[in-house]
This record gives sequence, structure tokens and C-alpha cells, in this order.
Amino acid sequence: MRSFLPALAFLAASILPVAANASPMNNVSGSAGGFSGSGTLVTTSNLDGSYTIVGITGTGVTGLISSGGFNSNDNLLFPSGTSVVDGSGFSFNDILGNTAFQVNVFSTGSGQYSVYFVDSDGYSATLPVDLTVSSGAPSGTASYYHPSNSTSSPPPTPPTQDFTFNFNSPSATPEPSSLVFLGTGLIAVAGFASRKRS
Repeated sequence: MRSFLPALAFLAASILPVAANASPMNNVSGSAGGFSGSGTLVTTSNLDGSYTIVGITGTGVTGLISSGGFNSNDNLLFPSGTSVVDGSGFSFNDILGNTAFQVNVFSTGSGQYSVYFVDSDGYSATLPVDLTVSSGAPSGTASYYHPSNSTSSPPPTPPTQDFTFNFNSPSATPEPSSLVFLGTGLIAVAGFASRKRS
């Protein structure tokens, strides 16, 4: 039994996930680099299928970062596009405990997304995420304005449209080195079991 315990300890150590770095959203998964967040984006229509994000709320979120204010963000949303944000994405400030963060959610192409963040200690990271955006009810009642057919002066403001967003780290895939350690641990356990039988 004593020779079995080291093999079991080695096996357990080889499959335990690496602890995650600090993350800006309060609903963060605590292992394997888990990263998630959710909230509401307040937008105005650009009348071309795109929207400009003018506000944001969510767990720990303290405010939207203006366009060009962090990681070249443009705060544009494309709800019916292949990618709902572009390569510049949208940015916001967030706080978790005593740590403040700047966060940028952006597209890496063809419906793939990442989050880049910097915390108040200067630590930064880029992590892949799955992003979904769902339409909410318009929170404004003004009519859409199109310069070619409006006689209003001043023109009416397009209605504000809310969208809910969620982003989560994809399921963690074991690293090749972890698989090697796992295999080595299993071989050690199998060897012990074989010796015990003979």
C-alpha cells in the first residue's frame, strides 16, 4: 500500500488544473483559466445594421470606456453579423474586490472572440471566450432618423436599443504536457496493480 500512495499522489498532481489568474468579472470560474461575464449593452442605431454602444451595466462593471480609450476599442456592435463585434471591440471598467480592471472584448475573426484585460497592478492577459449577444426591448420611443427623408429640425434621435451579452471561456482542454503526466501516472498505477497480482 505504501508504494501505491506515491503513484496516486503523482497521478493526482498531474491532472489538477492550474489556478486561474485574477479576472475582472465577479462570476469567474476559479480554475483552468476560467473567465466569464455578463451584462447589458445600451446602444444607439447607426441605421446601417450596426449599433454604437453608449452604456454598459453588469456585475462589477463601473462604466463604458469611450471609443479609442483602451486597446483601440470602437464600441461598435453588429448583432446580425458573423461576428457581433469587430477586431476593435468594446471596452469597460470593472472592479473585483480591491482590484480594478480595464477590459476589452473583441473579435479574432469568423465568430471567434477574445478578452484582453489589464488590472490595477499592471498585470495583463488575453484569453479566448465564447460571446453571445441577445436583443432586448428598445428603451427609447423616438422614431428612426434618416437624413434623406426627414424634415424634422433638429432630427429625432434614434431609439436606444438594449442588448444582453455573455462571455465565457471555452471548456478547458488539457495541455499535452498534462496528458503526458496523466499517462505516466496511469502507467505507474497499472504497474503497481500488476505487481500486486503476481
